[in-house]
Amino acid sequence: MTHPCRIPPQAPDAWGAATRAEFDRVAPVGTPGTAGQPSPPSKPLHLPSVIAHHPTLLPPYLTWAKAVALGGVLPRRDSTLLALRTALRCDSEFEWGVHAETAVLRAGLSADEVVRVASGPDDPAWSSSDASLLRAADELHDRNTISDDTWNALGRRYDDAERIEIVFVVGHYTMLSMLANSVGAAPEARWADIPAVPGGRPPAATPSGG
Repeated sequence: MTHPCRIPPQAPDAWGAATRAEFDRVAPVGTPGTAGQPSPPSKPLHLPSVIAHHPTLLPPYLTWAKAVALGGVLPRRDSTLLALRTALRCDSEFEWGVHAETAVLRAGLSADEVVRVASGPDDPAWSSSDASLLRAADELHDRNTISDDTWNALGRRYDDAERIEIVFVVGHYTMLSMLANSVGAAPEARWADIPAVPGGRPPAATPSGG
């Protein structure tokens, strides 16, 4: 689904000193150019540059996002599966594109697995642990909880810290999908389109045992 741009990224020349210092920690902007204008960041900042319109939220958001993306205990492949399924269920072209771009090169997913995320947890090609991750994402999306059966299935591989993180990862990327959809964040032209869901939009997850 394409969303109109309501809040564009804040341009570097509008950043205050505190905002610039925050961004310099994640994407150094370099020194001012010959005309005295700030150099662009070394990599696109995407949603953080939208959040820069609210400078008091930006520092804690960047700290939290770094913790989720880089400081977690889940394997990166697993957190990426959760992020992709969450983006798909939230109809977020932007968040899907962000994670699909790096899923193969940095997270260890195959290209076929990325596309297969759209088939959901009942696709027999998934391992039992992968299916439980996708099912957890669906249940959190539909019912704001993980059923007993899915929680116990996750427990065959994941400890308590990892299961807590599963909830945080889905919640984090739900929040970002909501923001991207609401402000109209534009995907990069090179990013893959969000895949069609076989049979249409997934039905609400029906929990079993909880």
